[in-house]
Amino acid sequence: MVATLALAWYLGFKVLTNHSVEVMIISYLVFLFMGYQWMLGRRRKIFQQTFPDALNILMSAVTAGESLMQAISFVGRNLDNEIGREFKNMGDRLKLGEDLMSYSDEQLNDSPILSLYSSL
Repeated sequence: MVATLALAWYLGFKVLTNHSVEVMIISYLVFLFMGYQWMLGRRRKIFQQTFPDALNILMSAVTAGESLMQAISFVGRNLDNEIGREFKNMGDRLKLGEDLMSYSDEQLNDSPILSLYSSL
């Protein structure tokens, strides 16, 4: 965010001296949007790379005779990344008695990546 502001200031005051404040504000918003899109793409790529591992661990645990709730918690304990933290959070909330369907509906509304995949 600071780098975006510095780049916008440089463009506004050093490169384009006419209407420098407007150029600075517009370029700040453009660079902020570009950074957000880059972060979203990076997060999507990490999700695509690590989610199959989570599904394999989940399938192995269920095949070994664990319940779905225990398998979800197992994935959360064994993966040390964003997917693992999400599975751990899901397992903790399921242990507290929350319904799986209400939790998954909430996650689809909150996560731009999951909502993207649910609409495909």
